[in-house]
Amino acid sequence: ATQPESLKSLLKVIDTATAQFKANVTLPFASFGMRNLMSGQFVNISSGEIRNARDFADYLAAVSDAGKMRANPTGKEWVRWMEEIQAEGFVEGCHHFGAKATLGRSRAALRTGLGAGSDFNRHVEFTNRVPMYLYLRRKGLSATEASSRVRDLQCDYGRLAPFEKSVMRRAVPFYAFTRKMGPLFLSTLAERPGGL
Repeated sequence: ATQPESLKSLLKVIDTATAQFKANVTLPFASFGMRNLMSGQFVNISSGEIRNARDFADYLAAVSDAGKMRANPTGKEWVRWMEEIQAEGFVEGCHHFGAKATLGRSRAALRTGLGAGSDFNRHVEFTNRVPMYLYLRRKGLSATEASSRVRDLQCDYGRLAPFEKSVMRRAVPFYAFTRKMGPLFLSTLAERPGGL
C-alpha cells in the first residue's frame, strides 16, 4: 500500500525532528561517545571470545591495528582488511573512514560541534567493531562468521523488522539500541551470570 502524500510529509517532519533531537542530545557531548566506547569495549572483552591472557593480548593487538587502519585506511597493509570490512557491511558509514566531514558555513558553531561529535561517534563505532572483527578473523573465523558475531555484540541498528523501522523507531527515539541490546544483555546474564 502506498502512503498518501500528506502522510509522507508528516512522517518526514517526524523523522527530521527525531533525528535533530537525537543529534542534539548525543553528538555535542564527548561523554556520550566515551560511554559508548567504554561499554563497547567491555562488551567485547566480556563476550566470552576472550578466554585467557593470550587472547587478551591478541585482542589488544587487534585494537592497536584497528587504530592504525583508521588512521591510514589506504595503507597497503590495510587495504585488504578495509575492502573486506566494507564488503561485510558491519560498520555503518565505513566509506567515511579517513574522510573529513564537510561543514556548511551557516550555523557554523552548532554544525562544528555536531560534526565533531558525529566524527567521534564514527570513530567509536569503528573502534568497537573492527578490533573484534580482526581478532576473530585471526582466530580462524570466516569473514561472515566474524562479522555476524560483531553484529551480535555491537548492535546492527539496520536489522529491524519493517514495523520496527516504520513505527517503533519513530515512536521511541533510541529504539534500535534498546531492541538490540536487550537480547544480548539477557543472554549474557544467562550464559555467564558471574561476569567475565
